[in-house]
Amino acid sequence: MGFPKIKSHSFYFDFFEKGKVPGFYEKINGIPKSYFEPDVLLENTDSDIHVVNCIPPFLLDKDFTIKKSFGLFSKTYRLGYAMYLSDFSSAHEYLRNQLGKKKYKNLRQDYQRLKRAHNIHLKVFHGEINREIYDGLFITLEEFIHNRFSKNNRKHFALTKWSFYKETAYQDINEKKASFFVIYNDTSPIAISLSYHFRNVMFAAVTSFDNTFYNYSLGRQMFVEQLHWCYQNKIDLLDTGWGEFDYKMKFSNAVYQYHTQIIYPKKNIISKGGGYMTSWVLMLKNRLSTYHHLGFKSPKKLFKERLGTLDNFEVSPE
Repeated sequence: MGFPKIKSHSFYFDFFEKGKVPGFYEKINGIPKSYFEPDVLLENTDSDIHVVNCIPPFLLDKDFTIKKSFGLFSKTYRLGYAMYLSDFSSAHEYLRNQLGKKKYKNLRQDYQRLKRAHNIHLKVFHGEINREIYDGLFITLEEFIHNRFSKNNRKHFALTKWSFYKETAYQDINEKKASFFVIYNDTSPIAISLSYHFRNVMFAAVTSFDNTFYNYSLGRQMFVEQLHWCYQNKIDLLDTGWGEFDYKMKFSNAVYQYHTQIIYPKKNIISKGGGYMTSWVLMLKNRLSTYHHLGFKSPKKLFKERLGTLDNFEVSPE
């Protein structure tokens, strides 16, 4: 019996982008059996502590079971931001309500300026994409990200998983598990968004744009295009994930708290103690980070009207 090692897993990444759940779970209500695969590495561990991050409450809340050999501690501290669409009849109604008439008017004026100055059109690849077009879009999207973030000596999180995206998204798009939203100027992409789909939920995973068009609010225009598409295709939740970014907080009418589950082997008392301590350390660390990004304002006060928006939301059945 060795000293416990701490290993991290992203429930969100595994679920939406890999089409599976971490191997500790035996059953989650509403999740297909195909998402559950045996994990040989887990079966051979007798001491490791596993941190399962970013579990959205609308996918896993109370009705689930883990394998009998494991126990868990659960905390909530990281915030997620989403656009819950069911209370509105159209994208226009949602945006007027969420942004306010003046900001929505300014956003529409930016789009009209863009269309007057350029030959703009949208293409959505969801169910079919040519391999050559696919490869070209990935090259362009990577260039957009590098150009936007290199000036600030920052690295976009998506680039750490770029090989995975590039290798898997082609099949996912053709199987309608993912999509490319592309805004073109003539035949040249100026904004690209890679999203993943599960029933009535769409997750906007990676979005970037040509910095030349910065003055037209292209990131926000992409949200507008995606909202229109969601209403046309019976999507009830456009999820933007975690990260306290101003544009996400402005567009999102729903704020939720991810679960983090610390999973340990039941028979190892040292791992249980280590898991308990880990759960509290991570909660304190992440809550401090969140408070810092929110200007040391309480999320419960700042998002008082939005924190309960998804309490009654359910992922649609198959």
